[in-house]
Order: sequence, then structure tokens, then C-alpha cells
Amino acid sequence: MWKKEDDIKLAVLIDAENISAKYAGQLFNEIAQLGEATVRRVYGDWSADQMRSWRSVLEDYAISTRQEYCFAKGKNSSDSAMIIDAMDLLYSDCVDGFCIVSSDSDFTNLARRLREAGKLVLGAGESKTPKAFANSCNRFIYVDLLARSQPQPAAPAARRAAVSQVTEAEKSGPTDQALIREDIVRYLEENADDKVYLSSVSDYLRKLYPDFDVRNYGCSTFKKFINTFDAFEIERVVGLDPSQASDYIRIKAPAPAEESAAKPAARNRKRSVRSRRTTGE
Repeated sequence: MWKKEDDIKLAVLIDAENISAKYAGQLFNEIAQLGEATVRRVYGDWSADQMRSWRSVLEDYAISTRQEYCFAKGKNSSDSAMIIDAMDLLYSDCVDGFCIVSSDSDFTNLARRLREAGKLVLGAGESKTPKAFANSCNRFIYVDLLARSQPQPAAPAARRAAVSQVTEAEKSGPTDQALIREDIVRYLEENADDKVYLSSVSDYLRKLYPDFDVRNYGCSTFKKFINTFDAFEIERVVGLDPSQASDYIRIKAPAPAEESAAKPAARNRKRSVRSRRTTGE
């Protein structure tokens, strides 16, 4: 898991001709736990049929497109455009780091140059990515292996449709609480064995959903918003200085209903056995 830094601003540059759109959810979920993706660009020849899957997720993740025509067969038209944009962003000094999404070794020198400039460099690609590129990044994530070990988060629009049948007007309003609950559960399961800071969950949701505001759900504080869910519980930990208390959140342990139901059943079985022995059956 990448280290979480609240103040890190990242430029996410995606080689759409080299990486599948099916990893978009996993990718932006990981980035949201690290920092804020202030620049989101995807590169490719959008006249090609293979770009259809990326066109379906652009709106969900607020990604800007860059059209790069492929003038030679078998050549990736995106590489040079991504490199030029990365250097422009580097010299403008508007971001703290870069996330280069590709499995292409052509970005090896770019990753090294960005690191030399003191920028955080994250790489994301499939397990076929050459070691030269992966090792040139500060951190590298293999999206196909991560997706295999963890369920791939569906795009917000797809998850919203799965939760309920909504109208176009409802889609334009605040994010469905069922989707938020799903995101919180995944965040807690991925980041802690027991509990995490309540404020960390709040920051994570704001990065996932720019329009997230607890007041949209009739709550005055994030703590009251969490208390509307039955799945979570909040623990307040007070240190040596009572003024330095911290709130933690964890997934609520399931009630021992099954265990309680099992005990009467076991007693009934014992009575049945004793009855058969008494009657000689």
C-alpha cells in the first residue's frame, strides 16, 4: 500500500493504447489513498475502435483526452506526447509528483529524469512491464496483479446503476450513500487490520468525490454522517492530554446471532436423543 500524503498533487498520464480501461477504478482508488490527482490525462488515437472502452469511463473519473493520430502502423502515437506534457508540467512546477500509467519501457528515461528533478514518480502497468521502467519509479504498482488479488472497483456510474434504478436527475445529485458505504468498507479493509483515523476516511472520500459534503445528507459533521451507517463504529481514544483525543473508525463486528440460534438447536437435538433412548426407538 502506498504511503498516504494529504498534500501531494499528482499528474496522472495514461497511455490508453498500452493499458486497459478495466483497471481505471483500481488505479484511481490507489491514487486517492496517496494524494490528489489534479491533472488527469489519457492519450491515444480516439478514432480507433480499441479506444471505445476508455471513452466509457472518461466522465466517471474526470479524465481529459489527448488526441494522437497514429501515422505509422504498429507505432504507439502517445509516447512522445506524454513525455512532452510531462516535461511541461515539470517546468511549470504545478504538481508534486507524476503517475505514469503504461507497461512500455519507452518511459524509463522520463521516470529517471522526473526523479532527478526531485519529483515523486509512481508507475502503474501490467506485470509484463520491463524491470528497467519499474525500477526507475519511486513506486510501481502492477494493476493486473492488484486487480486479481482485490475486487476491481466498478466505475461510479456502473455501481450507481447496480445499487438502484435512478433517473437522470438523480444521477446529477449527491453520491448514493450505498456507494459511499462500499468505498469506506474497501478503504478500511485495505488500510488497517483494526481501525483508522476518522479524518483519513473523510479525506479519502473527498478525493474520490469532489462534491462530497456531509451537509448533503442532513449531517452537520462527518462523525454524525458515519453514525448513519450500521456497518461502522467509532472509538474515541484519549491520550495523556485529554485535549488530544482522536476518533477512529472500524467495521462493526457482526452480532453473535448465529451462535445464539445454534444453542437452542443443539439443546433440541439433545432432548430428541434422550427421548429416543427413553422410548427405546
